[in-house]
Amino acid sequence: ITQRLLGCILKLLLVTAVQGWGSSDQDTTIYADSFTRDWLYDSTAISMKLEGCFWGYVYDSEEAGCMEAESEDGTYSWYQMANCRRAQAVFSLYASDSSSSVGCNSNTFKETFVTKVGLPEFIGYLKEYDENSPFSDDDNGDDDGYGGWSLDELPLCEENEDGYLGLSCANDGSFTIAYFNDQYCLSPYQTYNSLDKLNYQLNTYQNCVGIYSSNDGDDTLLQYLVPYAESCSSLDSSLCSDDSAMSSRRSSAGSSSRRSKTTSSGGRSSWGTKLKYALGGFLLFASFILFTGILFTNRRRRRALMQRKFKQTSRTSRDEKSRKSKNRSKSRDTKRSRSKRSRSRGTSDKGGVLT
Repeated sequence: ITQRLLGCILKLLLVTAVQGWGSSDQDTTIYADSFTRDWLYDSTAISMKLEGCFWGYVYDSEEAGCMEAESEDGTYSWYQMANCRRAQAVFSLYASDSSSSVGCNSNTFKETFVTKVGLPEFIGYLKEYDENSPFSDDDNGDDDGYGGWSLDELPLCEENEDGYLGLSCANDGSFTIAYFNDQYCLSPYQTYNSLDKLNYQLNTYQNCVGIYSSNDGDDTLLQYLVPYAESCSSLDSSLCSDDSAMSSRRSSAGSSSRRSKTTSSGGRSSWGTKLKYALGGFLLFASFILFTGILFTNRRRRRALMQRKFKQTSRTSRDEKSRKSKNRSKSRDTKRSRSKRSRSRGTSDKGGVLT
C-alpha cells in the first residue's frame, strides 16, 4: 500500500511540474530565433545605409591572419586566435514591398548586419556590383591615398620594420590602419593612418543607397552582402539597431521579468497558477505525513523486536542459572555421599583392630 501511495504522489508531482512548464502565462517567443527574413524575397526595393566600422569576427580565421586553433609560440591562447577579429563593415537594410524605391527610415527598417569577410571583400562587392560605386580601378594603383597600400591590397595583418599593421576601427566608427601588439593583429594600440580618402568614399553609403530592385537582374549587390554577413543588435554595438524580432523579444523579456517581479511582490496571478501551487503544497504536506507515519511505524516495529529479543535473552539466562544451580546441588549431594561412605569405612576398620 505504501509503495502504491508513493507512486501516486510521484505521478501527481510530475503532472504538476509539466503543467508548470507549459504555463500559458509564459511567453516562449523570447527564446526563439525568428530570423526568417521573408522580406528579402517579398520586397520590391531594398536600400542600404553604411553605419561604420565594427571590430567583429571573421569567417575564416586562418585566411585573415589568425591561427586556426593552436598557439605554437604561446603569444595568445588558442580560443583567442580561433575567435579572430578584424575590421568589419556594419550596414542596415531598408525594404518596401509596394514601390520601386525605398527611403531609409524607421518605417522601412528591417535589419542591421555586420560583415564577416573583412573590409577589403566588402569594398570589392561595392566595386563589382554597384553601378554608382565611388571606387574605380584607378584606386588600385593609388598607394598614397590608402596609407601606402592600393585599394585591393589593404592590410588585414602585416609586418613591417615598425611592427605589425592592419585595418582597425576608430572611436568614431571610421576605418583606420593601426599598429598591433602581436603578430596575429588582435590588439590595436596606435593609429598608423586615418585613411581619409577611403572614409570619404565610404561616406557615399552613409546616405541611403538603393542596392536592389525587382527590375534588376540576377547579380545584385544584395545577393553578395547578406550571405557573408550576420545580424547584429544594439547589444553588440551602438552602430547596430534592433529589428522587429529582436525588439519584440527584448520587450517580451522585459515584460516577463516585470510580471515575475509583480507576482513575487504579491501581484495578481491566474487561478491555474494558484491551483498548481495549492496542489503542490498539499502533496508536499501529504508526503511529510506519509514519511512521518512510516518513520513511527518502523520505530514501533524496532521497539517490539527489541522487547522480544530481551525477553528471549532473559529466559535463556534464567534457564542457564537453574541448570547451573541443579548441577551444583547434584555435586554437593555426591560429595556428601562420598564423605559418609568414607567415614563408615573408617569406623569399621578401627573396630576390627581392637578385637
